[in-house]
Amino acid sequence: MDLHKLVSTAQSDEKQITIEATVVTGFEDVVVEECQEKFGKDLLLMKSIGRVFFNIDLKDIEKVKELRGIDNILFIIATFENFGFSNKGTEEDSGQKDESDLLKDKLKDVATIQNKVLEIDWKKYMEIWKQITNYNGVLYPSIEQFNKYNDILRHKKSIRNEINIKKESSCETEPQVNNVQIEKGDLQNQELKEIDINSMCSSQNQKTNFTNPEENLLKFRVTCNRVGKHTVTSMESERAFGGKLNDTYFWLVDLDDYDIDINLQIRYNEAYVGLPVTQTSLHRRNIVEFNITTLKPTIAYNMVRLASPIPGDVFLDPMCGGGTIPVECSLSYPHTFFVCGDINEKLVLKTQANVLHNSGNLNRELKVSPLVCNVRQLCFKPACVDGIVTDLPFGKRVGSKSNNFLLYRLFLIEIGKIVRPQIGRAILLTSDRKHLIQALHITSALWKCRKQIKINMSGMKSFVFILNRTADLFDYAIHGLKEKHKGKPFPPRK
Repeated sequence: MDLHKLVSTAQSDEKQITIEATVVTGFEDVVVEECQEKFGKDLLLMKSIGRVFFNIDLKDIEKVKELRGIDNILFIIATFENFGFSNKGTEEDSGQKDESDLLKDKLKDVATIQNKVLEIDWKKYMEIWKQITNYNGVLYPSIEQFNKYNDILRHKKSIRNEINIKKESSCETEPQVNNVQIEKGDLQNQELKEIDINSMCSSQNQKTNFTNPEENLLKFRVTCNRVGKHTVTSMESERAFGGKLNDTYFWLVDLDDYDIDINLQIRYNEAYVGLPVTQTSLHRRNIVEFNITTLKPTIAYNMVRLASPIPGDVFLDPMCGGGTIPVECSLSYPHTFFVCGDINEKLVLKTQANVLHNSGNLNRELKVSPLVCNVRQLCFKPACVDGIVTDLPFGKRVGSKSNNFLLYRLFLIEIGKIVRPQIGRAILLTSDRKHLIQALHITSALWKCRKQIKINMSGMKSFVFILNRTADLFDYAIHGLKEKHKGKPFPPRK
């Protein structure tokens, strides 16, 4: 099912909406499985790169917010199978045209974008958005309200910009005493002007019964993501789309402090428009103590889900960093136990802080036990752990790829000893795919790679390896490996 049919199906039923959930590229199948688990196997859905679309009843919107593997949530209000661009967004259609023809096509495309704004039933969908987000401001101000508060908002922005510029210039250089006094005087004057503006707002507030009038009127911006070759750029598309909304409904334009970020997605000659359900990304949760390699909770959850936890399972993350993976596992699967550790004692303390923070929020103790450990020599009994879920050193911010060459081999041998044969599994994340594959080849008697998932971590190409522990006992398997490399150092160093 394509997106247009999916949205049309939802729009034919007043109680349904189409949700767009963004996800880390590569985890789409994991999120589809989570959605079907939450809403049933009969859920109408489709997936795209980094996105999953599905139809739900409007009353189930809170359940969508409970999904743990997704980053952002939007609901689709319109789709256009044939947007009407002059060159349809492809290289073949662009051809060789002179400047006058290109300008005509550009003006035509700008007009097309503006006309598409009028084809959307904004009043219907803004009421749904208001219901979902509990927005309490004014959706449709009068022209008098718009002019009054738009001038105030613009004036306050200009004053703030001037103050910021003066502060930056004063920080860059060390002026003489007289100049400092002059700058301070200027800043005080600007601050007084801002106070005057605030007093204007308060006086107008008494007339309109708004606490902060310029904030009670809807403030918006438009974000356009575009694929293909078009006569208009993404910024020009945003300006045309947002300008028409501004002229039609008198919404205030604010690119920084906005109430709603309207999403316009253009792909060649197709497009769709979405409204946000969440103000910020859902990956901003649970963690209060960070380090330079802190993992996103959404990535951590998807990795834990790949391990297929069942009640009573014991998991280990011997390189836990700030503890994102154990915290997500304990929150999502409360009947599992998680032991985590790190060689850096400061990071273990950060993990403890994150565990205590989430325990306090839930009023229950998370089943997470942080400790200091060394992955080269893990102090656990043989076959005592059901699974390993960890974020390996990439060799970029921490360590180096030359160190990974030996570290990965030692690590796979150590966890092969403590993970239960046949039923044990390991979910490993790394960008150093080459050295992990080499390590798996050497430790093939202990581990079998079931699947590799390529993901995109903020532009960095990384891989999630899903490993299964072989049925061989550790002593038997390690003896075979040593015989295989007889007369050579084991594990091999080159």
